[in-house]
Amino acid sequence: MKRTIFVLSITLLAGCGQITDSTIISSAKSTEQQNNSVEATYIGLIDNHSIEVIIENKPLALQISEKQKKQLELFETNKPLMIEYIHNKDTSQNILISFKEKGV
Repeated sequence: MKRTIFVLSITLLAGCGQITDSTIISSAKSTEQQNNSVEATYIGLIDNHSIEVIIENKPLALQISEKQKKQLELFETNKPLMIEYIHNKDTSQNILISFKEKGV
């Protein structure tokens, strides 16, 4: 019985935590929030699905997709970016919609 519960727990945990591009777009549309376009300083990856940036001298965590993660892994830290994100009031998460290197 304990083994069955353990295997079930691992199976459930394995499916959690991955955000895809379609999830981000769907989440952004469902909140009907205004997109925020701002200049930010890229600090780095927090984990497999979020990054930290500095906006107006304040740290902010943003949820990212797998595709965005692969692109951001190539960026240096303390790099200025122009980002677009939304704040999902339902989940209290900030979700990165798009980004580009400032001046490019």
